[in-house]
Amino acid sequence: MTQKKTTIKDVAREAGVSVATVSYVINNRTDIKLTDATRQKVLQVANLLNYTPNLAARALANRQQHLLGVTYEKSSNPWKKAQQMLFLETFLTFFRQKGYRVILIDADAVEQYDQVDAVICYDVTLEHFHSLGNQNFAPMLAIDGYINDDLFFQINTDYDRLKREADAFFQGEDYTYLLLEPSNRELYNALQQKFQSVMFYTSEGEGLLQSDALVLVTDPILGNLLGERPNTYVASSLTEAKLELLHTAIEHAMNRDEVDLHNLTI
Repeated sequence: MTQKKTTIKDVAREAGVSVATVSYVINNRTDIKLTDATRQKVLQVANLLNYTPNLAARALANRQQHLLGVTYEKSSNPWKKAQQMLFLETFLTFFRQKGYRVILIDADAVEQYDQVDAVICYDVTLEHFHSLGNQNFAPMLAIDGYINDDLFFQINTDYDRLKREADAFFQGEDYTYLLLEPSNRELYNALQQKFQSVMFYTSEGEGLLQSDALVLVTDPILGNLLGERPNTYVASSLTEAKLELLHTAIEHAMNRDEVDLHNLTI
């Protein structure tokens, strides 16, 4: 079945402007007074929706350098920092094998990165994600964070599946989901609602490990720390399958493919 072609009205609706404004921006009308922010928003939406007349978007799609930018939130928690470094090392190794180069985007540097083909945001706040998105025409993707915007891919653990697995492992007994606190508040709130008992790894969480409590762990750093601790179900949130799913999403985003489902879980 033929996919419906994106129209100028679609771009106007998503950008929150008039059709005339989109036309002015697309045709580079300099005789019409528009703010830089409005022009940028229209171009970004047109790019994301693969609006055909957008020559800038087509140029971006055709000049792929196989260069990815990746960013995350800064943290003062040493365990969180270790987790972020593990993610970056794993991400770098995986995508180098796929033929990509990777650069690190400073969490404090919200600016335009024309040289990258896509920006990967690892567990970032919604505000950080949109601030970067407002500065960049390259596709934006989120991993381990809820953006909940159909314009962008988000790749997360399937927490419904995880809960079923943990419930079966602990055979109906009460257990605690122990993890490093997410920077992404939308994910934080979703986990609090999904699991009966959630505890973040702080000094209080360390005490939990010294007890006989039943514990679910998904952060690889905590999984390595726990070792062979009994009464623990370890299900890593950083797997090759998740990175493969991210890779597929990146390819779709870079090629401006028309894909209905942007909320991907594994």
